[in-house]
Amino acid sequence: MRRRIGEILVGGKAISAELRDRALAEQSRRKGRFCSSLLELGGVKEDLLLRALAVQHGVATCPAAELAEIRPDILRLVPAKLASSLFVVPFRRMGRNLSLAMRDPKDLPAIDEISFLTGLAISVFVALDVRVQTALAKHYGVAVDQRYLDLASALDGGGGMIAVTPPKTPKP
Repeated sequence: MRRRIGEILVGGKAISAELRDRALAEQSRRKGRFCSSLLELGGVKEDLLLRALAVQHGVATCPAAELAEIRPDILRLVPAKLASSLFVVPFRRMGRNLSLAMRDPKDLPAIDEISFLTGLAISVFVALDVRVQTALAKHYGVAVDQRYLDLASALDGGGGMIAVTPPKTPKP
């Protein structure tokens, strides 16, 4: 069975069990993904979270910089409607191989569908949901929740991490 990302991060001492639990509660409340909730709470760097996802899924990472500028001919390989429904973004092509950023790189039906559509071999890369969502908005014009655009902007402005004000502790 695949280890949960929260357990990987707590086990690696990247986050506290308390932060994990707060992110789980926030995920449940806002109906998003755990990593997005964790980033919104702060306390973990984007690149560290991405590396933990790579460990969880056993695939390479697709950092935000790879999704910033994508050639139009590569984007045309996967129609916007399909990319947005599968949460994938093609970002590089080398010969007969298409590199695909995915929030869930274990989604085999999605990989098969893109491979069948394009006739290319697919190399899968894990990307944070916030980065996939913002890439879909930027390159395909897909409407995404403002939450993701705000989070991406905050991450870009904070060097991959959102500044967190420490919780107020009562004075004795």
